[in-house]
Amino acid sequence: MILGDLPRSPLSVTSVGLLVEGTVRSACTRKGCWMELAKGADKKTQGCRVTFKDYGFFVPTDSAGASARVEGVVAVRTVEAG
Repeated sequence: MILGDLPRSPLSVTSVGLLVEGTVRSACTRKGCWMELAKGADKKTQGCRVTFKDYGFFVPTDSAGASARVEGVVAVRTVEAG
């Protein structure tokens, strides 16, 4: 499933395993402990932040711009700007 193909209401897929692919728009440059995945590199397109349970996986710190395929569980959280 391409990232943009997720249902309009992500709440309908919570706790369901999905395989999603897209472009790594940005990634943690210190450890590689998270990445932002989107349909493309444009900041205007909707994306999602991907984290790894219990820091069990890391991505290359220079992975921005690469293609990625991620399998996991969708969890919806609102993150305050800060």
